[in-house]
Amino acid sequence: MLADLLAADLPAEECIRRYEDGLEAEFRRDWLTMRQIDAATETTFEIASGRRQATPTDRLSMKLSALVNEATASEPELFREVCTGYHGLQGMSDWMRKPRI
Repeated sequence: MLADLLAADLPAEECIRRYEDGLEAEFRRDWLTMRQIDAATETTFEIASGRRQATPTDRLSMKLSALVNEATASEPELFREVCTGYHGLQGMSDWMRKPRI
C-alpha cells in the first residue's frame, strides 16, 4: 500500500491521508481485539492478586477464556484457526464467526 502511494503522483497530504485510512481499514479490528485481550488479562491479574473483586461478568469471561484455551490445546482445527489469526493471515477474531468452530 505504501509503495503504491509513494509511486502515485499525489500531494504529500493526500498520500498521508490515504495511508492512514488504509492502515485503519486493515488493522483497526485486530488492534481492538488485542486491546480486549490485554484488558481481560489485566482484569485476571487484578483479581488473582487481590486488587479487585471478581464480578459475575469477570468470572464468566475467565471461564470462557479457560475453555477456549483448553479447546485450543486439544482441538487441532481450533488451534489452526486461532494461530492463523494471530499470525495475521486472517482477522484475529474471525474464527469466532465460523459456525463449525
